[in-house]
Parts: sequence; structure tokens; C-alpha cells
Amino acid sequence: MRLFRRRNGTLHPTPLCLELCDVAERMSEAESAATPILTRRNALADGHISIELGNSMPAMALIALFSKRHPTVSIVIEAGSFEEITVAVITRRVDVGVLPNVPDGASGANSSSDSRSSPSSTLTACWRPRNI
Repeated sequence: MRLFRRRNGTLHPTPLCLELCDVAERMSEAESAATPILTRRNALADGHISIELGNSMPAMALIALFSKRHPTVSIVIEAGSFEEITVAVITRRVDVGVLPNVPDGASGANSSSDSRSSPSSTLTACWRPRNI
């Protein structure tokens, strides 16, 4: 099985070599496409997350569950008022803000943060999307 033929002192690929090069190129493209998927899947394998809480009691169960599911992720927790938490999220000083007692009219008032409420409680988490 020859991959190259020598002619006039130079090497020339055989048809088998060219076919293998095509296969190798497709394999490289597949690997390039798979790498971001695999990286995204293991994004929480390690790292850190910062959370600012208005009241630690309602959020501690959620933080404990997250910590149990992702034991290699370090968690930094800070306490703050509604305003401090909102500013910390907007300025990206923290990754997540947990607001247990949202003032009337404040939920969704800041268009640069994304808020989600649990239907069974008054606990609200907000975070600034990465693309803003």
C-alpha cells in the first residue's frame, strides 16, 4: 500500500493518499464541531459563581442543591439590599442576584436584567445576560 509515488525526485500523492486526506479533513471538521458541544456540556465541571442575596434563608436550599449537583464549582455568597443586588448584577460584580422581597413595581423594571420568579414563592433571581 503506497501513499506517495516518487517521480523525477519529488513525491506525489496516490489516489489512496488523496482519499485518506479527504477522510482526515472530515474527521478534523467533525472534531471541531464536537468540541464546543462537549465543552458546553461540561461547562459546570469546575469554576466559580458569585451570588448576592437579600435574605439568605429562602435561597440556601437552592444553593445547597446546586452545590450538591456541581461539587467542584466554588460559590461566593454576599448579602445586600435590593438596590445593591440590582447594581451588582447590572455591573456584573456578581453572576446571580436573589431578591426575596421585591418592592412593588420593581420586578422587570430594569430592562438590562432578566428576572424569573418561582410561582410557589416570592423568591426572584436576576442575572444579566452575557450578550448585553
